[in-house]
Amino acid sequence: MVAGILSWLVGEAPIPKFRPGVERVNVFGGDQMQPTDRTLGIAATKDAAVIFAAMGGLLGMALGVVGGLAQGDPRQSLRASLVGLATGSLGGAASSLAILPLYYRNWDPVADDLRLAVATHGVIWSAVAAAGGLALGMGLGGGRGRILSAVAGAVIGAIIATVAFELLGGLLLPSANTAAPISRTPNSRLVARLAVCIAAALGAAISLGKGDHFRTEPATQR
Repeated sequence: MVAGILSWLVGEAPIPKFRPGVERVNVFGGDQMQPTDRTLGIAATKDAAVIFAAMGGLLGMALGVVGGLAQGDPRQSLRASLVGLATGSLGGAASSLAILPLYYRNWDPVADDLRLAVATHGVIWSAVAAAGGLALGMGLGGGRGRILSAVAGAVIGAIIATVAFELLGGLLLPSANTAAPISRTPNSRLVARLAVCIAAALGAAISLGKGDHFRTEPATQR
């Protein structure tokens, strides 16, 4: 919840946005220099990369701290949180820069393409969640099985949150344009951040619990 709220605040902060470039276009028989759909998409992609990098970094840092503290090891908590911050920031930014050009290439302002929205958000938010699962697994002591379980659970949680957000957002928040990479209203953006962060954390915790990965004592001592 803290990661979701903080990442929302970062996105809502009055920080400078990327300005779209201008291109020569023909308007009423004359050439003018103005933003085009292509340059607007490039600017929006860069803005989203910053926002989702913050979301990934904060979620990774938070789950790394939680994992280390659950083990009673502050140093492990610090290491895991730093790894989560780095991988979450990189994952959020890289996935945005990779998938959003495809989104804007296939986006139709008239059609309400739910599949495109789910695929776009699913890729970005799964990358963000995977970093959180990695940090949680590392904070809990590492081990391939533990980390893979946490990552898989976090990604599944993020995918469920993505589908729910797109379906419910279109029904309950029709004016928010929740199918866009960054939805139109502050409330819808907050719901998106909270849904993904909470679902990713819950998914990772449930996956670890089912795999019995929280237990660290040797079998002879149980």
